[in-house]
Amino acid sequence: MPYRKLIRFGDSSYVVSLPKKWVDDHKLSKGDLISLREDGAHLFISPASQENGKKTLRETSINVDELKTIKHLKSQLSAAYVNNFDTIVLRGDTLSSFDVSSLLSSFIALEIVQKSKNRIVLKDFLNIDDLSLPDTLRRVHYTLQSMLEDMREALHKGKDCWDDLKDRDRSINSLSYLIFKALKRSSQPSYRERLGLDVDAVIFYWNTITLLEDIGNQLKRIAALQLKLDPSALSLFDQVSLYYGNMMTAFFKKDQLALTNLSRKKGELLQACDTILEKYPKSSHLYLEKLKNIITCCSTLGSTYLRYVYT
Repeated sequence: MPYRKLIRFGDSSYVVSLPKKWVDDHKLSKGDLISLREDGAHLFISPASQENGKKTLRETSINVDELKTIKHLKSQLSAAYVNNFDTIVLRGDTLSSFDVSSLLSSFIALEIVQKSKNRIVLKDFLNIDDLSLPDTLRRVHYTLQSMLEDMREALHKGKDCWDDLKDRDRSINSLSYLIFKALKRSSQPSYRERLGLDVDAVIFYWNTITLLEDIGNQLKRIAALQLKLDPSALSLFDQVSLYYGNMMTAFFKKDQLALTNLSRKKGELLQACDTILEKYPKSSHLYLEKLKNIITCCSTLGSTYLRYVYT
């Protein structure tokens, strides 16, 4: 952490120097206005343009020649998107081998504005200021609930639901990126204030959406197994589906007692998984592993909320 020495300036003020990198990153120069915001013992400094709603446009570049697969490109692209870069430039001699358009469905309001053989310019047209974190979180939950219901029907009837669940998991990822974008932007006190968040709330939302996203991933992986399950394994899925539904109902109702009791149910459900695994060790191993992960995520959702309200 860099330190600066406080210098006396006249009879009524003091001066402290700013790091050159921070000044350069925000494209500031002599005479530009700086906004100061007090928060207890902390003093936050930001360009006045941010406080006045004038956003400083940010650009980053990704060299695709350094990437091996389209998954690597998606990982780089999601990092740039979540970190709120307004313009993302993809460049490289191997760019034509990547199907960039197929990736954009995962990133809301990210569009191609320029394209050539070895250069693609992507522009983020999203107005993140209009995002409601509670509403977006509910949309993720409703999508997960529908995934659980459709998978339950598919498992009981022996149907294939892989393609359908894969599409809805992609929708969850898109909504998760939106929430992560807002939370990353919340490093600015002024934006955090507009959302009505404190630092504990930022951590709470970050942990919550991470857990919900993981539940969606586990459901997608169960669908990919395309298993025919015995009645006891099917019954266990029904219990886990009900566990998730009850947990999220208590979560949104802010029912602390129900969340506490449901979190304690984790051990009972994990034991039921182990009992089935002893009977069918080979055919059900991967399935039960995913179910265990969902159970743990559900329990952690409850404890995450309880930790948040008691901070």
